[in-house]
Amino acid sequence: MDICSLAYVVAQTDELDEWREYAEQVLGAMAQPAPDGSLYIKFDERPHRMVITQDSDKRYVASGWDLPECPEHPR
Repeated sequence: MDICSLAYVVAQTDELDEWREYAEQVLGAMAQPAPDGSLYIKFDERPHRMVITQDSDKRYVASGWDLPECPEHPR
């Protein structure tokens, strides 16, 4: 299986405000509140590339990958 690119990352933190500041001031991204209270971080035309959720644990949760388009799995 070929991977084209990283599609998204999900992480947990108890410091959403710090993540918002980091995303906007350091990464140059747009940070927006999600309907569930999480933080969406947007870099490009996609709705978001990072989702940061509020939790007492600080950890990586998940990631998604862009795969080449194939007849069995069209986009």
